[in-house]
Amino acid sequence: MALNPFAKWPTQTQTPTSAYPYGSAQNITVPGDGTGTPWVADLLNDIWGFLQQLLDAAGIVPSGNPDEVDTSDYFDALKATHGKAGSILPACWNASPISLGMRVLLCDGSGILRANYADLDSVVYCGDPDNPTADAFYHADDAGGSVRNTAGVYLILPDWRGRALRGLDPTAIRDPDGASRTLGDYQDDRLMKHNHVIGDVPSAKYQYVGVWGNTGGSPNVTVIGQAGTKAGATERASSSQCGVDIDVGFTNIPGVGLVNQYETRMNNGSVNWFIWY
Repeated sequence: MALNPFAKWPTQTQTPTSAYPYGSAQNITVPGDGTGTPWVADLLNDIWGFLQQLLDAAGIVPSGNPDEVDTSDYFDALKATHGKAGSILPACWNASPISLGMRVLLCDGSGILRANYADLDSVVYCGDPDNPTADAFYHADDAGGSVRNTAGVYLILPDWRGRALRGLDPTAIRDPDGASRTLGDYQDDRLMKHNHVIGDVPSAKYQYVGVWGNTGGSPNVTVIGQAGTKAGATERASSSQCGVDIDVGFTNIPGVGLVNQYETRMNNGSVNWFIWY
C-alpha cells in the first residue's frame, strides 16, 4: 500500500513529471491560502509505514535517538535486508558495482583496507591462528598479502575467478579435505582414482594417444592406434583385456580419439563472484 499524492491532493501537489510520476510537494502561494501540500496524518503515515516496515524486516528495534551519519537504524536496516556483509553474490554485471550503487566487491584476491570495510572484516576474518596460512580472509600489512600480520591494515579477499564454490564440510562427510579447510580457501582439481578396461579393439577408426599404467604389473606403455588399425599394437600379448590407471586426463573426441585437455570440468556458465560488505 502506498499513497498517490497527486490523486489524493490534486490541487495541492505539483503535476506529475518523469522525476515525480505521482506528483511532488507544493508550497503555498500566500500564507493561509490552502494551496500547499498538507502535512497530514495520511502523508506522514505513508512515510512512517515504509520506515517501520524496513525496521521490522531487518529485525531492528528503534534506538529512540534520531539517525545520524554514522549511527542510522534505517541504514542498518537497508544493509540487513539487501545482503549482509560476507554474503556471496554471483552476477553478470559488465558495469562496475560501485556505479550501480551495490555494496559488493569482486572476489579477485585484492587487499582492501579494513578500516573502510569494517563490517565485512568483522564477519569473515579467518582468525589469528589461521592467519599465517589461510588462502583468503587474512590480514596483511600490504594489499598484495605478502606480509601477513594479524594486526595488518588489509583484509585479503579470495580469488574466485575461474573457480566453482563448494560447501564447507568440516566433518569430511563429502569432502575428504573438509576437516582441514577454512572459509575462502582453495582446493586443487583432481581425478578420483579409477580403472579402465581395454579389450581387443576391432580394426576400425579408433585413435588412442596417451600414457597408460597397467595394473597387471607391466610398466606404463604408450598406446597409439592410427585410424583403420587396431589400437593395441603395444598392449599386453598375454591377454586381450587389461585394467589400466589413467595417468592424465583425456577427452574422447569422435574421429580424433583421447585428447589431453589439461583439466576436468563440468558444463558451466561464467559469472563474477562478489561479496557484500
